[in-house]
Amino acid sequence: MSNLSGGQILALCFASGVFFVFSSACAQSFSQTIGILLCMIFMLIIIGIASVFARGKDFGTLSHALLFFSLICSGAGCVASFYNAESSADFGINHKTMLAVLLAVAVIYCASLGIKASARCAVVISALSVFAIFLLILGAFSKLSIKNLQFDFDVDKTLDFSLESFCLSALTVVAISLIIQQKSEKKSKYAFLGVALSGTTGVALSVLYQAIGADTSSYFELFAQAQPFAVQSGEWVYIVIYGMLSVLTLSLIITLAVDSLKSVFPKIKFASVICAGCIFALAAIMPYADIRTKPIILASVITAMPSVLLGHSAHKKHD
Repeated sequence: MSNLSGGQILALCFASGVFFVFSSACAQSFSQTIGILLCMIFMLIIIGIASVFARGKDFGTLSHALLFFSLICSGAGCVASFYNAESSADFGINHKTMLAVLLAVAVIYCASLGIKASARCAVVISALSVFAIFLLILGAFSKLSIKNLQFDFDVDKTLDFSLESFCLSALTVVAISLIIQQKSEKKSKYAFLGVALSGTTGVALSVLYQAIGADTSSYFELFAQAQPFAVQSGEWVYIVIYGMLSVLTLSLIITLAVDSLKSVFPKIKFASVICAGCIFALAAIMPYADIRTKPIILASVITAMPSVLLGHSAHKKHD
C-alpha cells in the first residue's frame, strides 16, 4: 500500500468521521452531547492502544483475514447508515436498487484508483465539509439563543447515547486499519487527531442544534432550517457534501479491505469488485436476517482488535 503523508491520514480519518456524524441523529440534550464526547474519548483510547500494540510489528495472514472481515462488516454498516440518512432527504433517486448500483459503481471506480487518490480527494472533501459546517453556523447564527440550552444531566442517558454513538461509527476500524497498513509509528498520531476533530465536530453541531431550538434530529433538516441562503434552502449543499463523504468513506474501506485480501490471497484478481460485492451483499442481507447497523459495526470493532494483537515483531523471522 502506498505511503501517505500525515496530513492525508488526518484528512481521511476526519472525512470518514464527519460521514458518520452526519449519518447519525443530532444529540437532543446536554446528556446526549456528553455521550458523544465520551464516545470520542473511548474511540481514542482504543486507537491509542492499537497504535501501541502495532508498533514495530509485521502482520501475517491471520491478522489480515480478521481485518478483512472487520472491514467488510464496517462497509456494510456504512451502507446501512447511508440508507438511514437517505430516508431523511431527497437524493433525487427514489429507487433504492438504482441508488445502490450507482453507489457501488462509484466506490469501485474510486477504490480502483488507489488510496493515494482517495487521500488527495479527502483533503478537498474535508475542506468542503468545513465550509459546509461554516455555512450552517452562519445561517443559524441569528437563531441562536443560550436560553435554549438546558444543562440537565442524566448518567443513564449519557451512557446509552455514548454506546449508541460508538456502535454507529466504523471510524475506529478505519483508523486501526490505516495504522496497521501504513506501518508507521509516527503517523498514527494523525489518525488520532483526525478522529478527535471529527468527534469535536459532532459535539459542536449538537450544541448548535440545541441552541437554535431545532425541531428535528436529522442533519439534513437542520441544514434546511438554518437557511444559510436568503433565497432558498441550503439543504442541497449538505446533500452534495454528504454524497462525497459517502463515496470517499466506502471507497476507503474497500481499498483497505483489498489490501488485506491481497495479503491473504496475493494472486487474487478483481479484488475491488469482490470486496464491494461482499459489502453490498451483506448490507442487502441485513434487513432480511434482522441484523441491525449497531451490532454489525460493533462486531467489526471487536474483530479488528485481535488483528493488532496477532502481529509479529518485525525483527523476528516468521513463516
